[in-house]
Amino acid sequence: MKKLIVLKVLLFIGYKLFAQSPDLNYYSQFGFNVGYGYGKVKSGLSLGLVHGSVIGKYMFFEGSAAKLAWCNEKSTTSKLIAMELGVIDMGFGYSSSNFFAGVSPFSINLTQSPCFGLAILSKCRIMDDYSVEVKLLPIVYGKPEHYGLFNNNFYLGVHYWFSEKFSLGLRYNRYDYYGNFGIMFSWNFLE
Repeated sequence: MKKLIVLKVLLFIGYKLFAQSPDLNYYSQFGFNVGYGYGKVKSGLSLGLVHGSVIGKYMFFEGSAAKLAWCNEKSTTSKLIAMELGVIDMGFGYSSSNFFAGVSPFSINLTQSPCFGLAILSKCRIMDDYSVEVKLLPIVYGKPEHYGLFNNNFYLGVHYWFSEKFSLGLRYNRYDYYGNFGIMFSWNFLE
């Protein structure tokens, strides 16, 4: 009898672990974000107009456009700067219902730290309603500068899925000397 109760509890916990966040092998995420951008001197409100991901079984596309920040530069007036004009990652990878890992052999990053390079992206579903995402740019093409693995167009994010259609998330982006903390509003259209 005890084994049956333990089995029921484990089945219920296992069901709840992967019940709400959408499967990552047929997945999309589109939305916008608001946050706080900062640099060596500059800081202020930021607005990301578009971000998106589409993940299939072996291929993926991820991009964002027009992340703007209003920075004060230690003065009473603010100036508009573009933290991102466009970021495009397309490539190959592997996805299952709970995990995705992909490589973009030609990552385009038109940001405060502009470059082309090889990007590694990963997403993982954890617990009932959460997904975690990360992007690394370990190889930069044609630039003598070495910004480090976590300084050049790196991001780390966590999303809470209220349903398989809508999530609210936090993401940290890093562009050389600039960083951005943002709240992301995302919709999944491939459900």
